[in-house]
Amino acid sequence: MTMLKMIKIKTESINNHIDLKGLKIEELANQLVLTLTNKGLKLKIAESFTGGHICSLLTKISGASAYLLEAIVCYNPTSKTDRLGVPQASIDQFGAVSFSTITQMLDGLMGKNDINPPINNTLNPLFFPDIAIATTGNAGPTSEKPNQAGICYIGVATKNIKIIKKVFIKGDRTNVITNGSILAIKLALDTIK
Repeated sequence: MTMLKMIKIKTESINNHIDLKGLKIEELANQLVLTLTNKGLKLKIAESFTGGHICSLLTKISGASAYLLEAIVCYNPTSKTDRLGVPQASIDQFGAVSFSTITQMLDGLMGKNDINPPINNTLNPLFFPDIAIATTGNAGPTSEKPNQAGICYIGVATKNIKIIKKVFIKGDRTNVITNGSILAIKLALDTIK
């Protein structure tokens, strides 16, 4: 039975910097890679507003093929429906940047999406991950809905738990993408420690 654990942040505001307690973003990524590798865990990633930044940070570290099964940049809603099985009706009703969409993205990565099954559901069960990371949001300066630039959902799922954060990240596109990537890596690391 899957337990859904949702952490709703009262639209947590992040200004220009996330305190990494003296660590550099690369060191944080390295901690996640070491934890995944040492525990023999497999990872899948679906990135929307982060545009592949999370995957880039992780694959800069040698040995990615030991833990990274797949990374998808699903910027367009069609990619979310076709590759991850997010129902078009859900995107139409709630938007591409929503709790519903991030939940379905995680389900698609974990192979648990029964509606409009994604391509990977036909693959070997060994291709299913132990952990998944997904992001969807508005990096700005424009947004899907008026005045929503900086609103982002970041989620992590395992076989038994799903954690989703809704955050508001202030600043330009680079700041939103960088801080969203940091939050996703930290959330994944905290989930598997």
